[in-house]
Amino acid sequence: VRMKLDVFAIKLLIAERELKITELAKKMGCRTESLHQIFRRGSCTPKTAGRLAHALGVPVEAIVIKE
Repeated sequence: VRMKLDVFAIKLLIAERELKITELAKKMGCRTESLHQIFRRGSCTPKTAGRLAHALGVPVEAIVIKE
């Protein structure tokens, strides 16, 4: 099962928090390349969505596209 991500909303959150992609990846416990791949694909597993939301300090609903 994959969750569609609102990549634009995620990039806004990154900008608002003045984070670098490398810093976000470190907070998530993943490689920078993996994070770039997630953004290009526009989807990820629910577990990864949870880790991404947690690293940004928002609920998962703030970063996914409801289908």
